[in-house]
Amino acid sequence: MRRRYANGFHRKRMRALAGLLVMASASAALVLGVGVLGASAAPVVNDWFAALPTAARPSAVLCSDDGSVFTVDSGSDSVSKILADGTVDPFFDGTLPPGSLPQSIAQDARGALYVTSAILSTVYKLDSATGLVDAAFASNLGSSLDTRHPAAVAVSSIGDIFVATSADDSVNRLSPTGALIDTYPLAHGAEPVALHFADDGQLYTANDGDGTLSRITFDLAGRGTVVASWAELPVGLYPIDLAFDHHGFVYVLSPSRETVSKVDLALPAGTNVVENRAHPGDHPAAITSDALGNVYTSDLGTNAVSMLSPDKTVVGEVARLGGTPFGESITASDAGSVFIANSDTSSIARVDMAPRLPVDTVAAAATVGEAFSSYFRAGGVEPTRYDIVGDAPPGIALVPSSGWLTGTPAAPGVYEFDVVASNAAGRSQPQHVTMTVVLAPGSTGCWFNTEACGL
Repeated sequence: MRRRYANGFHRKRMRALAGLLVMASASAALVLGVGVLGASAAPVVNDWFAALPTAARPSAVLCSDDGSVFTVDSGSDSVSKILADGTVDPFFDGTLPPGSLPQSIAQDARGALYVTSAILSTVYKLDSATGLVDAAFASNLGSSLDTRHPAAVAVSSIGDIFVATSADDSVNRLSPTGALIDTYPLAHGAEPVALHFADDGQLYTANDGDGTLSRITFDLAGRGTVVASWAELPVGLYPIDLAFDHHGFVYVLSPSRETVSKVDLALPAGTNVVENRAHPGDHPAAITSDALGNVYTSDLGTNAVSMLSPDKTVVGEVARLGGTPFGESITASDAGSVFIANSDTSSIARVDMAPRLPVDTVAAAATVGEAFSSYFRAGGVEPTRYDIVGDAPPGIALVPSSGWLTGTPAAPGVYEFDVVASNAAGRSQPQHVTMTVVLAPGSTGCWFNTEACGL
């Protein structure tokens, strides 16, 4: 049975859970100095990284390679561009036709944006610098998708645009100029609502209508072959999105049963669903992954972000947002940050999962023969490893697991080195340290010298 929302097409996110949100917050510190051994770090949460107009109600979010963030604003029929500092770009237009109710977004290698409108049954191409709609693309597309309700969009490595249309259970291939190249029928009643390319160039769809994943494989000539029910989820699981861990698995989100399923890309249909992990009370509503293969979900029930690293060193909730933002969409940047589009507050939250150390130079002082102890503390998910790049003073060492810089200096001088923190989500920028080691007052400096010295 087709589960259509009152507005006549599939929303990718479940808004019925808004009343379940919990108020919470998380923070982290960056410290060099005396501290408590074993103090744990946490992802740095910026609940209001960006504030959109009140009526925007963002329903999708996308990270661009240049550090900017784009949101699809279903409440204001527009697209917004958020700069790296969290300000909304005032020179970006992003205006779409009234009543378009945009739903999903993708970007090609040249930066062009593609936005779907299920209500108006079309796809818009926007310039990522100006936000202006490409009239030529719209003209070439014409009425090709009329009454077909495009629900999601993805772009291939060669720049072709693929659009999942839920009304006719198919995936459509468009050229970069907007011409309809091909249509790939899925199973009747599939209702594809999301599609993404895997690392090997094959295309996968999440089908909310029949609880399956479809796969479209392409040969060297670019011809596509559809495996309609490539993965069949257990009864009652209806997927709305998927994310790849870049290690041979795809993770599928089914909010109806608060479940994330793990599917092995190498196994044949019927045996490839290898795990169905329930998240009772979390109400995960959106899923994404980063370049390292970490998988993240936005959890409406706990107002949190959960993470699963490929090596399982991080599993479960890693950060909580403040207020009741209703995170309908989530995306991850290559720099180790996660962005959540909050429809109820028309805001974008940013959570730094990778470690962050100040990039300014830290000055430290020590005395030969006297114990020295300081520590570095970076935000981000634990466990975190700390390493020195360069040479610390003789007798001084950095403890990788804790960030403590300790020891007894053995020789005077000025020493310069960098400290770098790393975790499952990435690596920090180096923090430069200039450490001056002096002799104790009245010392001849002979005790550390193996040769004869003094009078």
